[in-house]
Amino acid sequence: MTTSHLEEEIEGTGARVSAFLDDLVVEKEPIRLTQAARHLLKAGGKRLRPFITIKSCEAEGGTEVEAMPLACAIELLHNFTLIHDDIMDKDAMRRNVKTVHTIYGEPIAILAGDYLFAKAFEVSSNSPRLKPESVLMANRRLADAMVVLAEGQTMDTQFEHEDEVTEFEYVQMVRMKTSSLYSASAYVGGCAADASKHELQLLESFGDAFGIAFQIRDDILGLTGQVDRLGKPVGSDLQKGKKTLIILKALEQLTPAKRKQILTLMRSQEARPDEIQEATELLLETGAKNYAETRMKEYAEKALSALSKLPANGARELLEACTRFAIERSF
Repeated sequence: MTTSHLEEEIEGTGARVSAFLDDLVVEKEPIRLTQAARHLLKAGGKRLRPFITIKSCEAEGGTEVEAMPLACAIELLHNFTLIHDDIMDKDAMRRNVKTVHTIYGEPIAILAGDYLFAKAFEVSSNSPRLKPESVLMANRRLADAMVVLAEGQTMDTQFEHEDEVTEFEYVQMVRMKTSSLYSASAYVGGCAADASKHELQLLESFGDAFGIAFQIRDDILGLTGQVDRLGKPVGSDLQKGKKTLIILKALEQLTPAKRKQILTLMRSQEARPDEIQEATELLLETGAKNYAETRMKEYAEKALSALSKLPANGARELLEACTRFAIERSF
């Protein structure tokens, strides 16, 4: 399958998801709240999570119509986490637009996130084409994912203040913070198609490995990408003291003096652009990028292995292509 065909499929599915969301999250009183809630939704995004939900459903013999409410619930939950994440990280830009709290202030931004959270469970509970037991299974999985995600976000925040973080701890954090929603995306898609318990487990395994590979690629792009492609500043992870895999591996390779230099910069919160650039070059010279790429590909292979055990069809092929895209993308 060509990259252009995959991009067309993602774009087409994303447009239909966006149309559904536009009707669901409408601008009404109180205007400032609903405008804030719609802000990131209107900015777009890759819409990979709802794409995975819909294609997981189709891979199991279901339809997009059946999966759409759950796919939109996933996207609403994702945007809820982004709003709160941006507040915690004090980020000014997201998807090449100003963040919600930057425009509307932190109190309204927090409420907008809460609004999206509630809307997600509203739409997932109103899935008229699904059996009540399927809706219940999906809602339980979504709720569990959000609990785990909050725990992972807490770990990520704590790591910013720790000098010693292991690769195992990093993977556990990513599995909770990032993969939890990807694995839930695939699982609820399977729920919409009444997939068997075994195939639901395969979909979860796919989403889990996909999420880790996706996050490692994000980590790499965070140091080597381009601002206009990422939609946020390059080097921001380093400046905020984030313990990404590429940074952790690089710190292992540095001399004690250079390691101290990098850790001091990561704790400063006020590093100049030239200092960030110098530190980035120092980290990349260690070969940590190559190591991170190897690990990323290993997780992608795990995702593809899980998919290979599902029924062979066009939807599965799209999920496989999406996995390859996730580790090759430049944004």
